Parts: sequence; C-alpha cells; structure tokens
Amino acid sequence: MELLSETKLGDNLVHKGKILASGGILTIRNLLAVFISMIGSIFIVRFLGLKIYGLQSISVFFITLLSSIADLSIGLYLLRKPGELNDQYLRVAFSLLQLLAWVTVLFAIFVIAPISAWWYGKKELFWLVAGCSLAIGIGALAKVPIVLIERNMEYGKISMLELSALIGYYLPAAIGAYVGLGIWALILGELSKSFITTMLAYKIKPIRIRFHWNNSIVREILNYGFPTSTAGWVWVLSGAINPILIGKMIGLEAAGIVRLVQGIISQLSFFINIISRLSFNVLGKIQNDKKRILKAIDQSALYSYFLVTFPLFLFASISYWAVPALYGDKSLPAVPLLLLAILPQGVNMIFAGQSFLLMTIGKASEMIKLHIIRSVAVWIICFLLIPVSGYFALPLADIIVLPVLFILHKNVSSIYGRPSYREAVVLLVIGYCSVVLSSSVKIPILGLLMFIVANGISFFVISSKSRSEIFEALHLFKKQFVREPVWVIKDQK
Repeated sequence: MELLSETKLGDNLVHKGKILASGGILTIRNLLAVFISMIGSIFIVRFLGLKIYGLQSISVFFITLLSSIADLSIGLYLLRKPGELNDQYLRVAFSLLQLLAWVTVLFAIFVIAPISAWWYGKKELFWLVAGCSLAIGIGALAKVPIVLIERNMEYGKISMLELSALIGYYLPAAIGAYVGLGIWALILGELSKSFITTMLAYKIKPIRIRFHWNNSIVREILNYGFPTSTAGWVWVLSGAINPILIGKMIGLEAAGIVRLVQGIISQLSFFINIISRLSFNVLGKIQNDKKRILKAIDQSALYSYFLVTFPLFLFASISYWAVPALYGDKSLPAVPLLLLAILPQGVNMIFAGQSFLLMTIGKASEMIKLHIIRSVAVWIICFLLIPVSGYFALPLADIIVLPVLFILHKNVSSIYGRPSYREAVVLLVIGYCSVVLSSSVKIPILGLLMFIVANGISFFVISSKSRSEIFEALHLFKKQFVREPVWVIKDQK
C-alpha cells in the first residue's frame, strides 16, 4: 500500500504507522463531524424550511468565495514551506491575512450584501450575508496557530478544533431555528463557530504574533497564493449555479432542495478530507519516484471508491425512505436529484488522486485550465437546460462535462505514465447499478440487502485488486491499533 508506505523527508523517516494513525484520528473526527452536521442540518431544514435553506445557499456561496479570496492560500503556503518557519514569516503572513480578511468583510457588507438583496428581492439576505461575513475577519485570526498545529501533524488537536467549531455552529443555529429566530439563527451559528475556533486555536497553540510587513516576503507569498488560489476560485464559481441561476430562475425552495442534496453528498463524502490531507503529505515526499507515484495513484482510485463513493451509494440505496424520514416529507423531491447527482461525484472521485498530485507538484495552472473549462461548460449547459429540466440540469451538466477529466489523465500520463482505472470503474458501474435497483425496492431492508450483496461480490469476487487492498488495509490496521494482551507480553518476557 503505497499511500501507507514508508517515506523519507530529509533525515527523518515517516513510518506508515504514523500515517495510518493520523488517518485513524481523522476518520474518527470526520465520523463525529458527519453525525453533528447531519443532526444540525435536520434541525435547520425542519424548523426553518427549504426556502430559508435556499436563502442560506446564496449566503454560503458568497461567504465561501470571499473566504477563499481572503485566505489566498496563505495557510497552504505556510504548511508546505520547507524547514522551520521563523517569526518574521509568521508575522508577515498574519498581517497579510488580517489586511485581506477585513478588506473582504467591508466589501461584503457594502457591496455584496446590498446587491444580493436587490437581485433576489429579499431584504433578509442583506443581513444574512453581512452578518456571516464578519466570521471571515474573526476566523483569520486563527489561521497561523492552526497552520503550526497542522505542520506538526497533531491531527488529534486539529480534530478537536474542527469538531468544536462544528458544535459551535450547529448547536446555536439549531436552537435558534427551534425557537424561531429565522435567519438570525444562521448568523449566530456562523459567528459562534469563528469565535470558538479562534479561542481554541490560541489555547492549543499559545503564540504571540505582532504585525509586521516585509515586501519581499509578501511578494513571495502572493506569487504562490494567486496561481494556487485561482483554481479554487474557479471551482467555487462553478458552485454559483444553484444560488445564481436556480435560485433566481426556479425559486428559493428549489435552491433549498439542491442545497440539501449537495449537503448530503458533502457530509457522506467526509473521507475526501482525510484522503486529501494525507495525499498532499505523502505525494510530496515521493513525487520524484515514478513507479511509486503510479502505484499510489492507482490505489487512490480504489480508496476513493471505498471511502467516499461507497458510503454515498449506500445511503442513496435507501434514500426514498431515509431522506423524508430525516428531513421531513417536503424533502422527498430531493431523492431523484440525489440519485442522479451521485454518479458524476463517483466518477470525479476516481480522478481525485491525480488532482492532488498535480497540485502537489506545482501544476496549478493545469487545474485552473480544467476548472475554467468545466465551469464555463456547466454554466452554459445549465442555462440552456434549466427551463426544460429544472434543477435536474445541474447533475445532467456535471455528467455531460465529465470528459474534461481527460486533462488530468493527460498531464499525469505525460509525467509519470498511464494510470489504471479498470478496477475502480468496474466497482463504480456495479455500485451505481445496484443503487438504482435497490432504491426502487419498496421495502428498505430488502433494498439495502441487495445493495450490500452486489457490492460484496464486486469487492471480494470480481475485483481481485480491491480484495487484496482491503485485506492489506485490515492487516495494517490490526498491526497498528490492536495490541497484545498484557499477560501475553509478560509471558514473552
């Protein structure tokens, strides 16, 4: 298992056990995060309704885009910078983060909030965007200590921090939704999350950072930040279709349904955060070894199916029962949209490892090209299809533009050789067909059983590579986490 193999950084040997242990910590954290976010989302959808949920999708888009602009990949720059980070770099990065964050907040309050309220004819949208934008400035204070924690691979502390932030958002937001605060419940949750994140970050990493400016360091950071961030900005802009087109052309309730589906996919794809964090760490250390890179890429396609696509397919197989049971009967229209949307998500996950690799080796320009082509194509297709197919235009557009993933394949193949997708594609086809069949069964337990049997056959009978990877992962897990009983150790002594 290349992604869990020994890697060397300078004179320090990073053992596969440490990577596996870090992955285990992140897994526990993400499972708890999924539980918390799902419970919180259920409260918000049930007590605020799909229209306010659709209104939130508009606010979330603007805040996500503005946060990405304010961050400018400065955190990633500090995280990937080799050697020790001296105080001067930390002070300059901190100062630049504060400048960008508060300029962005002012822009959100005086430009984005009033324009969005006018565009949708909803006065409450002004307060939602303006109030939530304050979280950008508050959260910027925590970026440097969080980077220092993550550079030390202290994922236990990072997990505690992120879980606390989730609780800090969903608890006041859910309570506020329950007592009838409306959009103010969402604003309260966003500000609470930022305050808690900042306070805990400095509690875990008690550092004192002064403001400092150095033109050469700022130029170095910006030279890295702009090209790296551009791919992310283009990707965020592609997510504007729901709030901008669907919210305006069909209505806020339709935008709420789309946001519900996107939220379910995001929550059940929680392992992608673990894969990306560990991939950037490991791929950066073996990027000059073509044979190991190819092996890691091939394995990442399988791991992405096991850890991201399979849980998503599993939920979708009982979605006609689970979605209305969790989110209320009004959420039932989200089910057919979910069943269509998971297909392009599964295909994209096969290529996720290649995306991480290109970012790791400094090929951000290729990612920007891919995102621009994809985003423009999706926008055009959605604009043409929305009058005909409604909000189904979005997953249909995602399916139509899947061939742009060839850009990833072409770039990776030209550097390292051709990756293999056969095993992952076989699993994906069998998995999706089993979802379609099992979701049509009226008895949920029977549908779930059909899905598990079909995928069990594909994992352990049809795909020999997936079978060997599963057994090896279990062996490594047992070796790392299962200890011998005390009396056995004493007897051996």
